[in-house]
Amino acid sequence: MYFESTYKTRIIIGMLDIAKTYKSLLFHGLFFLLLVGGIHTVAMVYDLYFIMSWFDMFMHGLGGVAFGYVMYAAVIRFFPRYSYKEYTFWLIWLLALGIIVVGWEFFEYILSLLNLHGWTLGYDSVNDIFCGLLGGIVACLWGNQFCMYYNNSNTH
Repeated sequence: MYFESTYKTRIIIGMLDIAKTYKSLLFHGLFFLLLVGGIHTVAMVYDLYFIMSWFDMFMHGLGGVAFGYVMYAAVIRFFPRYSYKEYTFWLIWLLALGIIVVGWEFFEYILSLLNLHGWTLGYDSVNDIFCGLLGGIVACLWGNQFCMYYNNSNTH
């Protein structure tokens, strides 16, 4: 079926794929959040953050993947008028992910001040933010490929 207006095409295709795409991306995000939570629990019990210096970067990257999926799904769900092919979509996604990543670093800073887990004040916040954003970008690129594949398979 051919639609004359690009806007109508975007809305109709968006209505066809939004529920399935949103649920699939949200499922991926929640899976990675549970994975991060499980690995973090094991890491705290066995002091992996102190034994392996790279483990914190790995966890921030994995957390970025989880929140990247969740933010991608949220932008698709709550801003359906923006196509994943538009710059506005990516700006909204990047802003949301940035707020979460920086917010998490602030949370870690507060925990280090309270010394609840024996943490000392870390000076690796820029590195953690970079790893979180990089993980989010990886998830977003994968989510974007999923959306393009799904839209192409449903338009024929």
